[in-house]
Amino acid sequence: MKDKTIKINLLYNFMYQVLAIAVPIIITPYTSRVLGAEGVGKYAYACSIAYYFAIFIKLGLNNYGNRTIAMAAKNKRELSRCFWNIYATQITIGVFCIFAYVLYLLRTARGDRVTYLFIIYVFSYAVDITWFFWGMEEFRLTVLRDALIKMISTACILGFVKESTDVWKYTLILTSSLLISQLSLWPSLLKRVFIVRPSWLEIKKHIRPNLILFIPTIAVSIYKIMDKVMLGAVSGEVEVGYYESCEKILNLPMAITNALGTVMLPHMAGLYSEVGNRLVERAGDLIRRSEQLAVLSSSLLCFGIMSVAEEFVPLFYGQGFEKCIILYKVLLPSCIFLAVANVIKTQLLIPKKQDKEFIISLCAGVLMNLITNLLLIPKLASVGAAIGTLLAEAAVCIMQVCIAGKQIPILRYLKKCMPYILIGVVMFLASDHIQIKCGKGWFALAVKVILCGMVWVGSGVVMLGIHWIKRLSR
Repeated sequence: MKDKTIKINLLYNFMYQVLAIAVPIIITPYTSRVLGAEGVGKYAYACSIAYYFAIFIKLGLNNYGNRTIAMAAKNKRELSRCFWNIYATQITIGVFCIFAYVLYLLRTARGDRVTYLFIIYVFSYAVDITWFFWGMEEFRLTVLRDALIKMISTACILGFVKESTDVWKYTLILTSSLLISQLSLWPSLLKRVFIVRPSWLEIKKHIRPNLILFIPTIAVSIYKIMDKVMLGAVSGEVEVGYYESCEKILNLPMAITNALGTVMLPHMAGLYSEVGNRLVERAGDLIRRSEQLAVLSSSLLCFGIMSVAEEFVPLFYGQGFEKCIILYKVLLPSCIFLAVANVIKTQLLIPKKQDKEFIISLCAGVLMNLITNLLLIPKLASVGAAIGTLLAEAAVCIMQVCIAGKQIPILRYLKKCMPYILIGVVMFLASDHIQIKCGKGWFALAVKVILCGMVWVGSGVVMLGIHWIKRLSR
């Protein structure tokens, strides 16, 4: 793929990430006030349970299906054969998982409408074929589809969710929009592949590698979802509400990094397959540039949000969410670890089929998260869960850097990224001394954003000057 095409796909995915961020920014202040921390927590807790049924349907397809389709994309007959054999596995497992969720509802839900409505969510995973279009590097279709459906669902939430008892309406809108989003891709799929009867021998060929890449999904879910389940069981739905509200903000610093990973994974898989899975100079250069972009964007937004948290939280969430201030300051630094690891994962480990190494790195995060959660959630509730997430992401990042260091000069790449982090730290530390006395509310927030931005730019200019002085003195 040419650089121009990569840039276009990156632009489409960045637009989608911006939309994915814009929707919560519009909706979260509204839902936090209407539903309250308990209502938000009720939704998040039920979603966490349903998620564990749903992820077994797709196994590791987001990575395995993406990679396999990318490698078969140039031959339509091979592409069709790969798709239908992989999807046969997905839909078969989907039937069993939907049945299992129905049993869970009958035994445990006890008439809870919110929990019952999540069967739509589970079913949507059975018909989700986004992985096919990612592998084909056709991002325009998925982005435009999701953009339209997100805007409609946002309008529905603002129009129909009016009081704290409307959690079921909120759930119905979000789960239904997800299902419609998945079903809308099928007409486009049928124009791109032949209908091929699945073969058991072909299906078996895909099961083992798919299961291997399912291990990372389970591992990530333990420290992404299990902490909410533990919070709900130990500390109640209100604490889950605080944690869920803050966790959504993590998407903001990760926008560019997530878009970059989605675009680059199939491209790098195709590149490695063409050169016999060797690490060529072009691949190394792409990883270097990606790390710089990922760290720059994540550190700027991460420390930027932390710098204005005390002004932002009361305005954004309303009364009763003050605990989110400390949660921001604990959770947001994990974005930098996430950014570094995301580039290594999507541009080196998964495209080169280094699944074992990828799994080992995630297991380190799982172990760290479980130990931290067991020790801290009973004492610190949502703050303990946030600390567990931060330490887990740090452990995964360190492990992946160590693995990547045997193949590429990753430490040299990261050394060039350190000034971006240092500038962010300077801005955050300076923000404690910036007191806004010329008004309150959104005006005070805007003034502090401008002042912190000036500190960030000023620090960047100083570091750039130091860099050039060092170069000239050599």
